[in-house]
Amino acid sequence: MLPGLIDRHVHVIQDQQANDGRAALAGLNYALKDLHAGFTTLQDMGSGFSYATVELRDAINKGLGPGPRLQVSGPQLNPRGATYYALLRW
Repeated sequence: MLPGLIDRHVHVIQDQQANDGRAALAGLNYALKDLHAGFTTLQDMGSGFSYATVELRDAINKGLGPGPRLQVSGPQLNPRGATYYALLRW
């Protein structure tokens, strides 16, 4: 018997989609790939776009579909690369 593995740094929602429903389905696809690879728990480090990871976690917890246990954080406050930082010259 092998215990479940935990992946502590994933981004289940990787690409911006047309709507949250499509984003959740894309996230479910990535989550199921990890589940089938042996990861029973995923810690999502944030999406830059929506709360679709939170909705996906809640749907899995309610038994609406299969999936790993998800620990999610929702959208990032300042996603990397989304803000221009001017080069400071003194």
